[in-house]
Amino acid sequence: MSVQDNEIDQAISDAANAQATADGKIVTFRQTTAPTAEGTGDIWIDSDDNNKPYRWDGAAWVAQDWDGGIWAKITGSGKPEDSATVGAQLGTNLKDSGGTVRGDADFLASFNKLTSTNIGSYFDTAAILSAYIGTAEIKTANIDDLNVTTLKIADNAVTIASGAYTEAETGVLPATSFDTIQSVTFTSSGNPVSIFWSSGINHPSGAGDVIFRIYRDSTQIYTSGTVDITGTTADLRKIFSATIQDTPPSGSVTYELRASSETEAHTADQRSLVAIETKK
Repeated sequence: MSVQDNEIDQAISDAANAQATADGKIVTFRQTTAPTAEGTGDIWIDSDDNNKPYRWDGAAWVAQDWDGGIWAKITGSGKPEDSATVGAQLGTNLKDSGGTVRGDADFLASFNKLTSTNIGSYFDTAAILSAYIGTAEIKTANIDDLNVTTLKIADNAVTIASGAYTEAETGVLPATSFDTIQSVTFTSSGNPVSIFWSSGINHPSGAGDVIFRIYRDSTQIYTSGTVDITGTTADLRKIFSATIQDTPPSGSVTYELRASSETEAHTADQRSLVAIETKK
């Protein structure tokens, strides 16, 4: 009977301890509204306020401090700077390494520092699928396929060749002076000009020499020197041509093709003179 009495006593003691433990337990609630606490120390997680914790002090729910939003409490590599701003904007709260708020102008100024020698430090290879560019200055571009809806070119940005052609035969070319056998006039922008000329020469005796010259206004800029047009038969015809370069001043410019026959009564026909101003 003593053994049974001891076992009964132990069971009664264990039951008493369990009741005491249950009486002193801490209950945790997770809901959107304040619950009814069962005892001091109970915890309420407010699921409607970013899981903010409260503790029942015996009379009221008291908010508890927690470190969920303090960067200094977070350790390890790769975390953002302390007080980092999510969704930072230029001119509002986007700062440089020195803590100064930077705006659009500063951002664009940083791009102005890019040069042909240092751009490789910033962009090795760039693939841009879609871009809107308000204003761009491009020095050199290699474009495989260009599709332009509307192309606007400033006035006088594209130069059309200025030229003249005459088929009729001239009178006899002088021996001691130069006759103008073709001319062309245009308005120059002061850029280099390529000049193409050609002329047929008829020589009745099949012998003789001719000289061609190009004048810009009253200034001689080219001479062919003496051209021997000796042939084996009379009334032989030959064609001469050449290309030269010139850089005239801005304004109205007249180029003239002049010719002279040193020894025979030569005539010229099918004369052409073309001036093309090359824009850069």
